[in-house]
Amino acid sequence: MQGDVRGDMFYIKHNNDSFTVIDCNLADGREEEILKTITQEANGKAIKRFISTHPDRDHILGLEKLVKVLDLPTTNFYAVRNEIPAEKDNPSLDMYLSLMNADTSASIKAGLDRDFLNQDKLGKGIGSSGIKFYWPDLDNPEFIKALDTVKNGGKANNISPIILYYTEKAKILWMGDMEEGMQKEFYKHHKGEIGKVNILFAPHHGRESGQVPTDFLAELNPDIVVIGNAPAENLETSYKHYGNERTITQNSANDILFDCHDSQIDVYTGKDCDNLPKALKKNPSITGVCYRGSINI
Repeated sequence: MQGDVRGDMFYIKHNNDSFTVIDCNLADGREEEILKTITQEANGKAIKRFISTHPDRDHILGLEKLVKVLDLPTTNFYAVRNEIPAEKDNPSLDMYLSLMNADTSASIKAGLDRDFLNQDKLGKGIGSSGIKFYWPDLDNPEFIKALDTVKNGGKANNISPIILYYTEKAKILWMGDMEEGMQKEFYKHHKGEIGKVNILFAPHHGRESGQVPTDFLAELNPDIVVIGNAPAENLETSYKHYGNERTITQNSANDILFDCHDSQIDVYTGKDCDNLPKALKKNPSITGVCYRGSINI
């Protein structure tokens, strides 16, 4: 695989017996470090799940290795069902297709309910993981066109789901690489359904093509917008659109940890960085060189 791979990868260490990974990007130079972290953080969790936003290379790179480390059952693999063509010498896509096409894997759609995902399972003592899918609407004509595009070898950005992780008070939102036009399609039919969120991961790594439409962004009203590893030429546009006062970029911050409590979200970054969101306020009871501040929720 050649070229500049700027991918996404997230994990959620739930306050129960579940562990979730969203997307996979085991980039050169960090593969061992990332797998070690995932192994340590997932240790002891009864339920380990993987959610794929879409099968672009930078979102599934190294999936075959991650699946092995997590010992992931097909029942805990989540993806939007699609017919992306196989590729020669692409073990990550091979693994993706194998898991997605398994009879027991979970097909993502708006309103999907599942035990331990967002439903309690009586007698198991695990509870809901607080994950809700708002999109895709499998009957939406624009989404169906996006599926056809993928089937014919085109871009997979617009089959990305909208994923909300919620605790009692915190709300964190992902939209994969969904482009602006598909976001408008969602908002046209589902205005007001999501409401305010605390953390928004800017779609398509913060690129202009994935900018959240102004009216949709006003509804979400995020305290923090995370700009992914987008090329530098995209950052000025992103700052202007989302507001420099509430953005944080992975280009400068490196890894970002959000520690959600009952009343606040504590933010830690792998590197010191300038221009932190104004919503971040230092809590004097928290120390550590990586701590950047907290937001009240």
